[in-house]
Amino acid sequence: MFEDTLNQRFAGLQAELNRNLYRRYTLQRDLARIEEDVSRIEAALAEVERIRSEWVAAQAEVAQDTKEK
Repeated sequence: MFEDTLNQRFAGLQAELNRNLYRRYTLQRDLARIEEDVSRIEAALAEVERIRSEWVAAQAEVAQDTKEK
């Protein structure tokens, strides 16, 4: 009787451990995907900033050319 109770308790703990390990795996997988998305977003933002800087420089050139005429 006591042994059955211990076996049931052990089986329950084992099942809980397996659930927690799987949850940890899925969280780590999701985190890796999020980090990849963040990297892509950061790269896109850097490209937008580069383009914006070029546009600002071009606008300044146009303003200077207009002023000189």
